[in-house]
Amino acid sequence: MNNLTPYEFSKKWVSKRFISFTVEDLKQAYKMAGGKITGNGSEWGNALQQLAKQELIFKHPVNPFVAAKRPNNKTKYIVVWISKEMRLKQQKNASKETGTLNLNFTN
Repeated sequence: MNNLTPYEFSKKWVSKRFISFTVEDLKQAYKMAGGKITGNGSEWGNALQQLAKQELIFKHPVNPFVAAKRPNNKTKYIVVWISKEMRLKQQKNASKETGTLNLNFTN
């Protein structure tokens, strides 16, 4: 996977994510797959923007921002994302009828 562009890698990686993630998680996964991160990091922001425009990722509906883990102690907030697959799963779970409760008591 290390020969993929940040966008190509991101598109494959997020399609398998069923938990929320940040750009930091994405970069770490890229490094672990053998990729080398170069430049100022703008290619990662561009990749995430493209995926969001294509509706392959969405901002987390409850907690859309988290403080970045930065070594210089300056707080910066970054977006928390969820994949399309995770969103569909959440919508499916939310659409199930939750108003019915069946209790079975046996002696």
